[in-house]
Amino acid sequence: MRFICLAAGKGTRFKQLGTYLQKCMYPIGGIPFLQFSMENLIESAGFDPDEDSITLVVGHFGEQVRSYFTDEFRNTRITYVDQAGAAGTGHAVLKAYEAEPFREPAAVWLADTYISADLFHEIRQSREEAVLTIARHVCERKHRERVSVSPDGLRITRAWQGTSDFVDIGLWKVPPSVIGSMLSHKTDEHRYLPVVENAIEDGLRVRALYADKWLHLGGTEPSVTENLKSLTSALINRVKDS
Repeated sequence: MRFICLAAGKGTRFKQLGTYLQKCMYPIGGIPFLQFSMENLIESAGFDPDEDSITLVVGHFGEQVRSYFTDEFRNTRITYVDQAGAAGTGHAVLKAYEAEPFREPAAVWLADTYISADLFHEIRQSREEAVLTIARHVCERKHRERVSVSPDGLRITRAWQGTSDFVDIGLWKVPPSVIGSMLSHKTDEHRYLPVVENAIEDGLRVRALYADKWLHLGGTEPSVTENLKSLTSALINRVKDS
């Protein structure tokens, strides 16, 4: 299976940190944040370094990602795709596809989101060609990533600006059938979720995959600092328990 990580973001919420550090390289316990998910993927059930591939889409301070993970990480080959400018997640997926087209659905995740080994395995095993991973997130703020789900909870009925208590956390199974629409629905950027929303309206069935919690670097609730403290504590505890 093709695994694609989108690691080109500027990390504007990080303010001064973003002027010299790629967001996904933020260290937690001396370990770059992205490494947690990378190791989970490689250690996940069914992952085969001879059959599967990992692509990192880089941009802002991409040299930091390249120099750390190099062309081989944990005995697994890593390839890189450059995304110039902050053009959005849809544009990043398109760049990865143009560099190496995939005929079967690919797993795509955001570098600033923690993905467990179990979630990587579940998205691989899913029979559906399109999947969004969601987590319950109740707060007073509006989230464009909020989804709507079917009454049985199995299907995403709205992928963008939905109404449920769940938000998309940034792990997707992307079918080749939507690639041609990646630049068709621009908001502030060419984002992936509005593309999925339009595909759902055209009849695409999208499975809802559930995560226990949304752990990510982009959190601002109640503040960026408090989110980082909570994230750091959660990941260090996970390392202790592993």
